[in-house]
Amino acid sequence: MRITRHRPPRSGADARAFGKGRPPATSGGSVLILAMWALFFLAALAVVVGTRVSAGLDLARRIQAGSAARLLARAAVAKVMIDSAVDTNDWDGLDEPWYNDERAYKDVTLGDGRYSVSYEMEAQEGRRETRYGVTGEESKINVNRASQADIKVFLETAGGADAIAATELAAAICDWRDPDDDPLTGGAESSYYQSLNPPYRCHDGEFESLRELLLVKGMGGDLFRRIERYMTVYGSGKVNVNTADAMILTSVARASGGQAAVCESLVAKLLAFRGGGGVFREPSSSVMTRQLSGAANLQPEEEALFSAMMGTMATRSTCFGGVACGKARGRETEQSRIDFVFDRERTTILDWHEH
Repeated sequence: MRITRHRPPRSGADARAFGKGRPPATSGGSVLILAMWALFFLAALAVVVGTRVSAGLDLARRIQAGSAARLLARAAVAKVMIDSAVDTNDWDGLDEPWYNDERAYKDVTLGDGRYSVSYEMEAQEGRRETRYGVTGEESKINVNRASQADIKVFLETAGGADAIAATELAAAICDWRDPDDDPLTGGAESSYYQSLNPPYRCHDGEFESLRELLLVKGMGGDLFRRIERYMTVYGSGKVNVNTADAMILTSVARASGGQAAVCESLVAKLLAFRGGGGVFREPSSSVMTRQLSGAANLQPEEEALFSAMMGTMATRSTCFGGVACGKARGRETEQSRIDFVFDRERTTILDWHEH
């Protein structure tokens, strides 16, 4: 006789107890995936934070370098102002240390950086060269002080303008700076400028900057670029015969009534005299003419022309300008540039533009 044994069914509680402590087969993989995602997000966060911190540090370094460069440029201006102020000569020439001294003004080390002070000047054969120091504003034509006739000749000589255009533009320049509202022949006053689109008024006062010339009737951009470096709104208005370049000396000679050949030969002798170390120390027509004639063997017509030029020439400068540049060490791209003009007699800044 076969005996069959039946296992009694498990109750619900027994079934739950039987499966207790046995997690689903996929739970271990899920935990690993979650952990990997957490690590990924933490790594990404670290990269983002690191990038932001690095950018912030670089910005801070650039700001610090820029501030250092700005202070270096300002120190350079102060240095050259002091150097020019202690000069007690009654004359100014290109042999003055603050006119051209690379040791004093080119890449000078100061603290944790360097500075330079420079300007551009026309050398022989029309070449432009950089000199280290400052240039006297009296080496240029003063647009506020020059006569209408002198401006006309200058526009022809330095700007290449024809006689008619130079005459009309010189008149317009004088109209712009004079206080009345009566136009000179070929010039322009407010009635002309009010008819433009957009309209504006004639200044009827001295030029405050050279770029104001671009508002004057007849002044084009190309002409302005040709004459800009030869003009100024600062200084006494007289031209320093010791420091003016060939273009300015030629313009003054032509405006004084010299013929082209005589102007050319006289200017060549003037430049040779200065190049040999000569300097005019006394603003006396007779003394200067005798000094140049003794050194350069002036012809009678050259001597007469040189004497005629003395009415618009001087031997000393009052205002000086240049470009100061500061560079922080290790951050050469972080530079500061200051275009400046100062009055030595009054020890005041006349123009200051930081880049």
